[in-house]
Amino acid sequence: MNGLNESKRPPKKGTDYSVPRRKTSKPRRAVGVDRAVCPLFQQPPEIDHLGIAVRSIDRALQFYRDQLGLAVSLRETVAPEKVNVAMLPLGDPRIELIEPADNDSAVAKFLDKRGEGLHHLAIRIPDFDAVLDRLRKSGAKLLNEPRKGAGGHTYVFVHPSSAGGVLLELIKE
Repeated sequence: MNGLNESKRPPKKGTDYSVPRRKTSKPRRAVGVDRAVCPLFQQPPEIDHLGIAVRSIDRALQFYRDQLGLAVSLRETVAPEKVNVAMLPLGDPRIELIEPADNDSAVAKFLDKRGEGLHHLAIRIPDFDAVLDRLRKSGAKLLNEPRKGAGGHTYVFVHPSSAGGVLLELIKE
């Protein structure tokens, strides 16, 4: 046997053993907010945007705007982060294209190290101040104090080491 099929029974026809079988008989729960499990919010946080680091917004728009047909709802410079951004709505969530406005910005360093691609996930948080307080008390690594960003929203970044390997932007709702 290949080690993935734990039973002694012959494999079912069409069984794919490239994915290990679950070792529990517990049924999977539906994805959603269960107030008994997550009572922290009256309304759950929502995805605000996905930040995509690009070397050139104009070049990226040739794909996102001209090929996919997405509209640009906002273009601006976020001086504290030394970036230019373009927001493209996808219903309520958006794609945020981010290009460095300065060679020593964090996004320029990201592009040099990793190339273009997904940079961060941004979540709108209903009780922003209480969440920040919990994060600070738990020792989570915050990369900045709350400040104004694109579109005038207040945000803070959480280091990937505190967020499961993902750069997380928390946005005050």
